[in-house]
Order: sequence, then C-alpha cells, then structure tokens
Amino acid sequence: MSNHNLLSGLTYIPDFITVQQHNELVESIDQNSWSSQIKRRVQQYGYEYNYKSKAVNFLGELPNWSLSLLEKLQESNLIAQKPNQLIVNEYQPGQGILGHIDSILNFGEPVISISLCSPCTMIFSRVDSEERVPILLEPGSLLILRVRQDTIGSTV
Repeated sequence: MSNHNLLSGLTYIPDFITVQQHNELVESIDQNSWSSQIKRRVQQYGYEYNYKSKAVNFLGELPNWSLSLLEKLQESNLIAQKPNQLIVNEYQPGQGILGHIDSILNFGEPVISISLCSPCTMIFSRVDSEERVPILLEPGSLLILRVRQDTIGSTV
C-alpha cells in the first residue's frame, strides 16, 4: 500500500480497496435511496447534515455495507475509532464542488474519502498561501484529511 503525503494534514493512498471491494460497495450503495435536496445526489448515514440550516440530526447506525471498510481503516491504523457519520456524494461528469473548509465542529476529524466509479481531480489549497495541490483521485483510492482551518478542497 503506497502512502503519499502531498500537503500537510493530507494523505492519499491509491488502491486502498480491491476492484472486488469497489464493485461490492458500488452495488450496495446503489441499492439505497438517494436524496436530491441539493444540486447532487447524496446518501447520509449516522448523522444527517442539513446543508440549509447547518443542523445535525441523528438518523441511526451506519449501514452494514460500510462496516468491513471501517474495520480495514482501523486495522490499518488510519483511524483511532469508528466514525459516526458517513456521506455518499454522487458527482456527474463535469459537476464539481466549490472550495470549502469541512466543519470539524460537527463531526471531528479526520475527513475520509473513498473514491468510486471514475477518476476525479481534487485541488487542495491553503488559505494562508498560494499553494495549490491537484490530486487525481482514482477509483478505490483513499484520501484522509486531518482537517486544518487553512486547507480547502474543491473538485474540477
């Protein structure tokens, strides 16, 4: 397993999950309902983050399909404890997200992202400098962001 530290607080690991694990995750996710309350489709588990009110509501436990992935993260010493919130975001080709800073006040850190289905370039920048780091996120890769108030991510 390769580990790339590209920017302070950010770790990228290509091929974190196998092709079989990837396909099983996609199949499990596709069997669940999607919300279209915002400009993209999302599934939220554990806690729901309301994008308009910025409130957090408890929905229930994380789905069974996520448990083996969470165990792998813990066994790999990438997280100390099991997360209590999970969001699946679907981005259509050409659809990106604006630069933003994830709120560690609501959910803590780290922010963990598993890329599925197709590659995507995410650009990370620092608030206090001109530093910009584009990262091609390949399907099956893992991105861990130890949230810092001076790091912003957006997709292109």
